[in-house]
Amino acid sequence: TFSADTPISELNFGKGVEIVSGHDDPHYNVDFVITVAGAGGAPLEIEIDLDPADMTTIGNVIDVMNEQIDDALTAEGLPTNRLNVAVGDEDNGIVLTQTAALGAGSPTAPTIARRNNSLAAIHLGLTDATWDAATSSLVGKDTAQVRVETAFTHLIDLKEALENNSDFGMQVAVEALDDALDEVTKTRALVGGFSQNVQRQTLRQEERDV
Repeated sequence: TFSADTPISELNFGKGVEIVSGHDDPHYNVDFVITVAGAGGAPLEIEIDLDPADMTTIGNVIDVMNEQIDDALTAEGLPTNRLNVAVGDEDNGIVLTQTAALGAGSPTAPTIARRNNSLAAIHLGLTDATWDAATSSLVGKDTAQVRVETAFTHLIDLKEALENNSDFGMQVAVEALDDALDEVTKTRALVGGFSQNVQRQTLRQEERDV
């Protein structure tokens, strides 16, 4: 369900990905920051600024991330192949792979932090990423999953969001529950109409019998 050709609009069950953009100060357009160790061992913050024009497919977003990572590594005097972004071969999701130690005192894993209240990192599954020490990869969550949408599914989502204190998860689950309740109301009205029609036909048949 998650590939380079997956449209961004299909992520998060059709919610897509929300970014920040349009500010005169470019620092306010930064969506999230990837922190690694620089050449001297000091933390190197790589700013990822996604533009509305970038939000077409997963592959395009990954290309933009790689370009901005390469620029930051080059400015730090590090080879651009030290940190790469791609779609996972085995694990669905965006994967950040360290091909070598980024510098003296390099951390075990890169860290990702949101900026300017942007939801991009959450919607792309990066804030829930897990570190795979065997492959030196930070594996993001698949946010393009396909499932059966039912009230029970939404209740499970709400439970998990409450347990994880996820505002976005709560919002999505509550909106989905509202939609499910609307469908239940419509179905009850439809069944009620059918029931009344059956009762009328029964009365008519009884009158004919009389």
